[in-house]
Amino acid sequence: MQWAIIVFGCGMLGFVGQTLLNSSFQLESAGLAATMQYVEIVYAEVWGVLIFGENPPWQSICGAALVMCCALMTLLKKKEPVAPPKK
Repeated sequence: MQWAIIVFGCGMLGFVGQTLLNSSFQLESAGLAATMQYVEIVYAEVWGVLIFGENPPWQSICGAALVMCCALMTLLKKKEPVAPPKK
């Protein structure tokens, strides 16, 4: 019975996560939302270390740092004002 609760909980969390992800693509520009989706790779690596005790290779650590830096740069990037159309 415990496994059924775990499977149900994982399914519900996946459903909520996918719903929130879809909402983010509707509310924000696709470029920014897609960049933030790459952060999922970093989260997967962190969960692998915390739950399964994996030791990631240095390439994974460098890649995760690169992804996080790019995501941070995207968040901090100033949006350029759009010029009004000329008449």
